[in-house]
Amino acid sequence: MRTKSKEIREKIIEYLFESTRNKGNGKITEEKIASYFKVSRTPVREVLKLLEEEGIISTKRNRGIRVKKLTKEEVRQVYEIRTVIEEFAARNAAKNIKQKEMRQLEEYARKCDEERKKGDIISARKYDRLFHEKIVEISGNWYLKFIEKKLGIFSLFFALSRARAEDRIDPTPYPHKAIINALSTKNPDIASEMIRNHIQWIADYTIKNWSEK
Repeated sequence: MRTKSKEIREKIIEYLFESTRNKGNGKITEEKIASYFKVSRTPVREVLKLLEEEGIISTKRNRGIRVKKLTKEEVRQVYEIRTVIEEFAARNAAKNIKQKEMRQLEEYARKCDEERKKGDIISARKYDRLFHEKIVEISGNWYLKFIEKKLGIFSLFFALSRARAEDRIDPTPYPHKAIINALSTKNPDIASEMIRNHIQWIADYTIKNWSEK
């Protein structure tokens, strides 16, 4: 994916999420999205192609672009896979993590908290994803990193759903400091347990409040 496409990907995801739930916005098209973000249609087309391949959106003639309505079972399955991946990553990261990497995690955690307090969901999610992706990177497994990035798109949708239900305030607790402390112990069991509990809380809350309408 080109640089411009990467820059606007999450913004397009939020735009699609809000537009498909606001019937007054009319039909969503590639041209309409490009005009809204004041970019050419090429990067927009690349993002939409990726989202359609991953089953997040559907495009139908005369109906425009629509976000797929995930069932609670599909949401549960996403979190189930994410738990397995991040537990494994945390175990290995606890063995490999260095002070420089610890400081990077602390920086992501700080920025995430700052953006969340401002009410900027997209920016808060950005730093939260960077935090989790960094742990996967530290684990040293390239394939885990590849899968984690794909799951991150679904996680953004879930965060937007939670925030929408709570009047744009994402109620998800971000126990980044606790996770960093767990990694600093160099104990794989403690690190994986902390990650597992964190993701399980998010999964339970999301599924409980998920609307399939």
